[in-house]
Amino acid sequence: MMIDRVQFVDEHPRLLPCALTVVVPVYRNADTLAELTQRLHAALDSNGIDHRILMVDDNSPDGSWQILDKLCYNDNRLAAVKLSANLGQQHALFIGLSLSTDSAWVAVIDADLQDPPEILPAMYEKGLSTDGPVFAERFGKYERWDRMLSSVVFKSLSGLISGLPHRCGTFFIAPRHLVACVLDFPVVTPHLPIMMRIATDRFATVPFVRLCRPRGKSAYNFYRRCCSAYDCLRCAIACRLKKKIKLPVTNRLTSKISMTCGYGWAT
Repeated sequence: MMIDRVQFVDEHPRLLPCALTVVVPVYRNADTLAELTQRLHAALDSNGIDHRILMVDDNSPDGSWQILDKLCYNDNRLAAVKLSANLGQQHALFIGLSLSTDSAWVAVIDADLQDPPEILPAMYEKGLSTDGPVFAERFGKYERWDRMLSSVVFKSLSGLISGLPHRCGTFFIAPRHLVACVLDFPVVTPHLPIMMRIATDRFATVPFVRLCRPRGKSAYNFYRRCCSAYDCLRCAIACRLKKKIKLPVTNRLTSKISMTCGYGWAT
């Protein structure tokens, strides 16, 4: 059933222009993809927002790509790419933003349904009024106390460097010119919320109550959380110092996008 399957060697795809592209990193999220897609469409359609959804499968081992194949076949506003290696959430998002540069606005949201898609229209409207990024600000008890505590500690520390509020994570919306600016940041380990905050002093937040994970469990164990915290701090410091670091070959789109499916790709 795979449609528009393409092998990329020297080129990478690009989505057709629209008002808003929603980029979703996918890793062990097979059980939530259908509901997330339906809720994103419903929320954005109810507010008349011309949009597309781009799913970035970070070489997920749980059959997520097969689910995306079926969803794309019946949805002409959904597209997906599969990476040929597991690069991690932030690298996957970096690639997703790189494919969405023709959209007037780009939003980022996780695929686990802890962040409700229904607040995206409010974020979009606030972004239009401020012409800057809008971060969703998390409230509620959505993790164990020890995970919450460690998250607050390292996010507060990175916030001192970057200016990003500690309740803000990887759920935000930004205009095209800021996306282009962030994609030019010379960092080895991207952390997009921090990069987006450092790129401008004009930003806004929208509060929401984050939910517990409805199905499955986080792919971030203690070790991966520590690595993520280290990368986050490293990115914040590098961006603040504008440290010139050559991008490694592993960040190149041409070597990592193994296939695409869906409609709406520019040719």
